[in-house]
Amino acid sequence: MVLDAPALNSDQLERLAANVRRRLEEIGDPAIRIPVLEDYRVECHTSRNPDDYFYYDLAVDIDIGSTVITLHRRKEPRPCYGAVDVDALARSIVMHVLLAKSDRMAITALTAAQSAVRAKIKRDGSSLAILSVRYEPEEITTPKILSGRRIWVDVGLLDNLLHPTTETVTSGSIREICGHLRRLGDKHRERLATLERITPYAGVLELDGLAEHAIAAVGRDVGEIAKAMLAAEPVEPALEVVLSRDEDIGHFGVRVRDGRIVFEAHLGHCWIDREGLLGVRQGFPDTMLVAIAGRRLGDLIDHPMLAADAQIAAVVRASEDFTEFRLLTHSRAIDLME
Repeated sequence: MVLDAPALNSDQLERLAANVRRRLEEIGDPAIRIPVLEDYRVECHTSRNPDDYFYYDLAVDIDIGSTVITLHRRKEPRPCYGAVDVDALARSIVMHVLLAKSDRMAITALTAAQSAVRAKIKRDGSSLAILSVRYEPEEITTPKILSGRRIWVDVGLLDNLLHPTTETVTSGSIREICGHLRRLGDKHRERLATLERITPYAGVLELDGLAEHAIAAVGRDVGEIAKAMLAAEPVEPALEVVLSRDEDIGHFGVRVRDGRIVFEAHLGHCWIDREGLLGVRQGFPDTMLVAIAGRRLGDLIDHPMLAADAQIAAVVRASEDFTEFRLLTHSRAIDLME
């Protein structure tokens, strides 16, 4: 997210870029790409703590092994303007560069990480776009060598709303990063498949049959629900629209998952999750489990919010006090005019 009001104004950014360029030109190392003004950017990150702070980072990319240097950090609801020592910022940037440039082992390790990441994507047959493989940012006040930093991989993929987005995978372990990339690749593949299915119908999202029944049961409009979904931030988990909530009856809602509006229900003794799994707090004899598979949902649970014609496809898990079934429903493309 680019801030409307950056932590440094445009004049300060231009002075900073010119100051850094002059200092690096004096060093004259051909292996260091001197950053231009466009390499300096302000980003906003939300912290995951009860205070809900926003971190405003002014960052710059300098190619010395694809690292990113954080120049300025604020921990406030809004960025504040004040006396910014541009010369001190420039000196710190150059010190970061020189320390990182001297860390040959770390640059070699990053090169190996880049090769491993691209090989993983190729092996998986994933269409994920690897935008960058770099070391995590460092604070301006503490110039350090690269060794010991976590690796950041920026990946281009589709989000839950089937819009292009960028996601950052970070870890100190190449194996962990590759594991994250495999999971992201699976999500991206599923979202691409959904996009390909709905494109011929000029659809914006796909609608699961369970969700369609529930929306109709409360008299809501599918197009209205889709507009609310598309207007939301495509975070994980994506926006939920509550259809009905009652402490005695239960909770029913729909949300976007991988380009599809899916249904969720929470009753006292059973629930349906976004994966289309039905959980029941009850055990069944084996003979009854065999008979249930292939039957209608309405044969097991009768509720106006639940699509009675949905098929119970298979038993997923079973124990003395809990049983989980996979439900099979249809899906279709929807547009905003419904």
